[in-house]
Amino acid sequence: MRKKSIKAVSLILAVITIFSVLSISGFAVNSNNDNEVSDDAATGVMRGEELIRYYRLYNGKQQYRIWSITYEMWRTDWIDC
Repeated sequence: MRKKSIKAVSLILAVITIFSVLSISGFAVNSNNDNEVSDDAATGVMRGEELIRYYRLYNGKQQYRIWSITYEMWRTDWIDC
């Protein structure tokens, strides 16, 4: 009886650990969805565009705007969250 309960607890802990790891890596993947792929015509090399989001609180609403690190320009206007 004791061996069965130890196995059950071990299984539950393993499942919790797996879901914790998947949720953390899922957050990381979702936070990098702003990357776009562009083609450099001179070299034919594909490279990712590096983007960063800036946040602000404007008239009580949270907003964000996307900046292209690669091209050093704003990609969007301010968007409500």
